[in-house]
Amino acid sequence: MNPIQAVISAFRNYGNMDGRASRSEYWWFYLFFVALLVAIFVASLVWNPALLAVWVAYLVAMAPPLWSVSVRRMHDIGRSGRWAVLGFLPLAGGPRYTRVLARPGTVGPNRYGADPLRPELGGWVTRPLPSSSRDGSNPVVGREDGPE
Repeated sequence: MNPIQAVISAFRNYGNMDGRASRSEYWWFYLFFVALLVAIFVASLVWNPALLAVWVAYLVAMAPPLWSVSVRRMHDIGRSGRWAVLGFLPLAGGPRYTRVLARPGTVGPNRYGADPLRPELGGWVTRPLPSSSRDGSNPVVGREDGPE
């Protein structure tokens, strides 16, 4: 995925916490986010301190797409989206989070969806058992596109 596709994908899926995001999608979007953040901050220091309000507004506006792509990145490596909270922990969280995000995603489908880099491997996803199952929490693996 090239940088433009990554940024477009992150904005299109800003409210989508399902599925997976490849490393390239995450890191290109993160680079875009940080580059603009630094540019706005430097502009506020050089030209007008009132631009700090734009910096804060930018942070608030970018929180949903950044959170979404982080959750989907966690899904790509087979972890729950709750792991994205590591990014907010000072000191210990940042380095650990970066190391986790840098790992390659699981090859082929996992319980969060199809592999974003190899969709031809199939669209296997987990689905809950019908309510008639014992506890209703066991996953069943099935085709994303339904039975053939």
